[in-house]
Amino acid sequence: MTVVWGAVLLGEAVVRTILVYELTVTEFLAVSNFVMYGFIGAAIVFTVSFRKRAKKRFEQLGLK
Repeated sequence: MTVVWGAVLLGEAVVRTILVYELTVTEFLAVSNFVMYGFIGAAIVFTVSFRKRAKKRFEQLGLK
C-alpha cells in the first residue's frame, strides 16, 4: 500500500510539474487542485478496496 501511495504522489508531482511549464499561471491554478484531488481520490479508492480484500482474506484464513 505504501508503494502505491508513493507512486501516486510521485505521479501527481510529475503531472503538476509538467502543467507548470505548459500552462499559464491562471490556468495552472485553475486545474491544480483538481489534479491533486484526482490523484488523492484514486489512492483512497485503492486503499479502501485493498483493505476490504485484505479483511476477507484474513477472515478466510481464520485470522483476525
